[in-house]
Amino acid sequence: MRRIAWFAALAAAAIAIYGTMIEPSRLVVRERTVESPALARFFGDAVVVHVSDLHTRGIGRRESRLLAALDELDPDYIFLTGDFTHANRSREPALDLLRRFPRRAEVWGVLGNVDYDGSRESCLLCHVGGAGGPLRGKDPVRLLRNEEAFLERDGRRLRLVGLDEARARSRGGDPERFFGARSDSLPTLVLAHTPWLVENAARSGASLFLAGDTHGGQVAAPTFLMQRLMPEKDWRYRRGWFRVGALPLHVDSGVGWSLFPLRIGIPPQITVLRFTGGER
Repeated sequence: MRRIAWFAALAAAAIAIYGTMIEPSRLVVRERTVESPALARFFGDAVVVHVSDLHTRGIGRRESRLLAALDELDPDYIFLTGDFTHANRSREPALDLLRRFPRRAEVWGVLGNVDYDGSRESCLLCHVGGAGGPLRGKDPVRLLRNEEAFLERDGRRLRLVGLDEARARSRGGDPERFFGARSDSLPTLVLAHTPWLVENAARSGASLFLAGDTHGGQVAAPTFLMQRLMPEKDWRYRRGWFRVGALPLHVDSGVGWSLFPLRIGIPPQITVLRFTGGER
């Protein structure tokens, strides 16, 4: 029994060391192909990267590996789905990290629940100098807060919808207005921190929905356990790819961590998106 207890303690220590010191910085680059003629026609051979939940405190090993991966990928578009910062911390480390992203890329994003804390500091991500200051525009990221924008590429257009985080303060009226009847047939890509309006987007004929928030649970524990530990999150869509009607939904496991610096079996990741089915 003593030997069993000794090996059990040794295994637990090894898992704890790995989960806190190694895997949280072991960034993985995943590649997924989306069957979408409309998006394939728009993006063509463009390199598109989905990044979520940075939760950065500054440039460390994880952030350095992220920047190296992005430099190697040389993306045309980077889509960010919220939680740039750690709760109640300065936004400057997040802004510093975003400014180091490849300059050639168009960088678009939405805010996550952690990016709001009710202070003037939280406004720095959108406004130079905080609340009341001029909007940052695209420096270093163009943030959409219950807004839509239209991207143009090789004579084609894409409708990009960015939704405010469901549990945070919203602006710009009812976000469901983006999913009503439309007179155009433009492909629509939706960015949101959580997939809280994914059913609405599916009914409206959106082409792709990108989200984050769950970090995949950070630990490869059963989903029913994660539901009990963090009931505020939408565990129906824990991580990876889903189909909501005809709409592809991607929930990214994210780059950073929250609550505890721990990842076991669910390493930090970014996802390269490829699109097929379109005529060139």
